[in-house]
Amino acid sequence: MVVLSALALFATACSTSGPIAADDAWARESAMMQSAAAVYLDLTADEDDALVSASVDSSVAPTVEIHETTEMDQGGDDMDGDDGDMGDDDDMDGGGMMQMVPVDEVDLPAGETVSLEPGGLHIMLLDLVEPLEIGQEFDLDLDFESGETLSVTVEVREGGPSERSSSLLQPSCSWPAAATTRSTSTTSPMGRPTTS
Repeated sequence: MVVLSALALFATACSTSGPIAADDAWARESAMMQSAAAVYLDLTADEDDALVSASVDSSVAPTVEIHETTEMDQGGDDMDGDDGDMGDDDDMDGGGMMQMVPVDEVDLPAGETVSLEPGGLHIMLLDLVEPLEIGQEFDLDLDFESGETLSVTVEVREGGPSERSSSLLQPSCSWPAAATTRSTSTTSPMGRPTTS
């Protein structure tokens, strides 16, 4: 009877509007003088939604932005470098110059897993109070266009994601991966170029 009730609850959760799952939230350890770090995770929403902002406790970083790593246009050399010595997006396999640009939001099409990962979309922690150390954990609060909010625990690792962890608003089903974003206006890059 308990099993049937649990299955019924799960089925209801997968069909109701608004459930969002955040899986495997992690950040790479940062160097002593590094002032910025990136957080990566997978997001899945049962209904169309969008990630619009993120935040952490001020004891970790006072400013948090959503960024995307893109390839610079040929001849572009006006890099500001104001993001600090960011080395987290070093998994690019091209030889071109890369830049990080802020995005207004990350679209979450219904039933599709959107990956924030090295070399692509990520959440930037700016002006780190202290370097991120292996084994450290901190809370990341996510705000969505629908009004939903989600708090996830971010694990600091030496390299990349290992064991999967999950933080849910409600139980969620699993679907294939896809991602779309809407970018801000074309302003000067927010970080230094990185290469593979």
